Amino acid sequence: MSQINNKILSSLSLIIVSFWLGGCASLGVDLTGKSSSEVSIETASWKAFNHDVYTFNKSLDSLAIKPIGQGYKKIVPEFIDTGISNIFSNLKDVPNALNSLLQLKPKDAVSDTGRFVINSTLGLAGFFDIASKIDLPKHNEDFGQTLAVWGVPSGPYMMLPVLGSSSVRDSVGKVVDTVTNPSFFLDHSVAYYTLDSIDKRGDLLSVEASLKGISEDEYDTLRTAWLQQRRYLINDGKLDQQAKDKKKDLIDELENLE
Repeated sequence: MSQINNKILSSLSLIIVSFWLGGCASLGVDLTGKSSSEVSIETASWKAFNHDVYTFNKSLDSLAIKPIGQGYKKIVPEFIDTGISNIFSNLKDVPNALNSLLQLKPKDAVSDTGRFVINSTLGLAGFFDIASKIDLPKHNEDFGQTLAVWGVPSGPYMMLPVLGSSSVRDSVGKVVDTVTNPSFFLDHSVAYYTLDSIDKRGDLLSVEASLKGISEDEYDTLRTAWLQQRRYLINDGKLDQQAKDKKKDLIDELENLE
């Protein structure tokens, strides 16, 4: 029993070790046709707290996490770096499959399960992504999305210490996703999560460069990007009629500039 308790405590601590990755979601044009308030409400008190946490996260990243990520990218050959990323991606196909099943997407669940089996065997524990080469697509499902599909409200937008952008609903989802990942049951799970975090931070260096100059308010930029990314994932990339009209208007405006 004590070993299980220690495992749970370790998982919660390594969630904190995973840093502010959620705040670095891909930027793009909002084509959902919905306002951010429909997804997650950020009151004045929450915004003040979030700004303070964001400042802390940015300082921590600048002083420790980013330099480690830069050193990692310089030392580790690209081939090995890709393989390590594939290994962690492979492990996440287990919660992907589980959440696809909980969201009543049996075909995706079967596909994700097949990916995990094939990459874990033929792909040498996931080092090689064989599944993608045989047309088994990678899905991106998590328990936060599952809760959204079940109708659970998002709750306020939150900037978590070290972890970055989230919401009350997605914060619960992060814990569930952690304990359903096979790496949670490994003897050296903290080491695995730490390496995963370093690997991700190294991969984010190129994305980080694209954020510079986009907006004077980095916090609002990251918040908007994260909210859009979450809506996109929850809706499986589907656009309603309003969003389609908005996309068409955008395309027409771009064509007029030519």
